[in-house]
Amino acid sequence: MVQNSPRAPNVRGLAKAGAGPKVSGKARLHLKPRARARPVEEDAAVVSQTPKEKVVALLFSDAHLSPYIWPQRREIAGDAYFAMEHIAAAAAEYDVKYVISAGDLLDDSEPDPHTVRKLRLWIDALYDQKIAFAYVEGNHDKQLCAWPKAVSGKAFHLHKEMVILEGGLSITGLDYQSEGLVQAVSALPDSDVFVCHQMWEELSRGGNSDGSIMLFPRDCTIFSGDIHVNFERNVKGYRKFISPGATHMRKIDEPLTYYFYLLTEKGTMIRKQLRSRPLHREIIENQAQLDQFIEEGWDVVKADWKANGELDDLPAVVSQPLLIVRYAASIEHVKSRLVKAVEADIHLIAKPIPEQDFARDTDEAPVKVMANLVDYLANRLPKTDKRYEKVAALLAAKDKQAAVAKLRESYGL
Repeated sequence: MVQNSPRAPNVRGLAKAGAGPKVSGKARLHLKPRARARPVEEDAAVVSQTPKEKVVALLFSDAHLSPYIWPQRREIAGDAYFAMEHIAAAAAEYDVKYVISAGDLLDDSEPDPHTVRKLRLWIDALYDQKIAFAYVEGNHDKQLCAWPKAVSGKAFHLHKEMVILEGGLSITGLDYQSEGLVQAVSALPDSDVFVCHQMWEELSRGGNSDGSIMLFPRDCTIFSGDIHVNFERNVKGYRKFISPGATHMRKIDEPLTYYFYLLTEKGTMIRKQLRSRPLHREIIENQAQLDQFIEEGWDVVKADWKANGELDDLPAVVSQPLLIVRYAASIEHVKSRLVKAVEADIHLIAKPIPEQDFARDTDEAPVKVMANLVDYLANRLPKTDKRYEKVAALLAAKDKQAAVAKLRESYGL
């Protein structure tokens, strides 16, 4: 149920930002639906589908707007801008009233002038389509005066504000909190959807975290940026958590598929895939694998790109594919052989991996890895903790798939 708050503006709060009925006309950018050139790892809860309910908003995160993915490789440019053009086109196609960013819209808190201009034009283009743009700030782009607000009075800062969407669905935002997260979340009004940008302890895999998802109300959807991996989870069985992932490649070891989400009037979140430049990552562990990839594998990659339409109708700036090769450091002449094998119009990144980082093909290796994880677990959780027994049993199980299914069942998932 939507709970109104005296401090929360109604949808009128965004009317001035272009939230009225969408004008007729085609979007500036027409993009074909992207075929899946690479299999997508589907969570049971993460299923791309065609909307059957009225779509009221489009959400994304971690656009990291900047001219280049990596400043040292300036020839690989335009990926962030291309993703944003696709998002604007999709917003028009699905006739949404709001586009919402969950933080790190910009890659830097002091962006270059070209990116600032691109951002202003993008927000203005949404406004011209009668689409309101709302946002929260992330750790990369947080400033005393938020950049979207500074460059355009047509953007709406969703931080600590609630908006009632068409159909009565409520959505509240929270900027990245470097401290005071507990107090900040507790002060938010109850909402159907929360948009934020944090590293949550339930998802940090033993690393640093900012706080717990359990801070939020029991019955809500949490749409959180920061983690550049797309997944959905039911936390403790009743909170829906969505990490949309980034809109394009940011690091060479991150996923190669990117998404935005459509929010329907009934609160359903529908995942849709973004187009990007053609991408492929190859892991080469020995000389034989290198020979096989050069002689056969590379032709297969190109054929897949062509068959799936990944080379079709791309702007020139993102039309050159990117091939990423990680290889065992002991293999000689890898880069020089790859350069000869691939075409000149392919971007190539070849990086060695220390030999010890590859899993050894022996019976003892998995046993040693699991033993190390059990030791690590003992350092992270006391044996009296009720979670310890379950996780230790999972690590010790021979049939991991059956053990995971049993663990999920115990939590009602």
